Amino acid sequence: DMDARNETNRLFMNGIRNGEMPAADKEYLARNVEAHTGVSHEEAVKRVDDAEAGIVESEVKAKQVQT
Repeated sequence: DMDARNETNRLFMNGIRNGEMPAADKEYLARNVEAHTGVSHEEAVKRVDDAEAGIVESEVKAKQVQT
C-alpha cells in the first residue's frame, strides 16, 4: 500500500540524511518485511540492511558523478 511505501522511503531517507538509520527504524522495517513476505526475522533484517547499503552506495556514486 502507498502509505507503507511512503513510510519506508521516509525512514530510509532520514537514515541517509542522518548518516545512519536508528535501530528502532530498522527493526520496524524488518518486522514489516517479515509480516509481508513470511521470511524469518533474520532474513528480514538482512534485507533491510542490504537495502540500506544499496541506497548508501547509490548516494556515494551520485556524489562522485557530481564532482
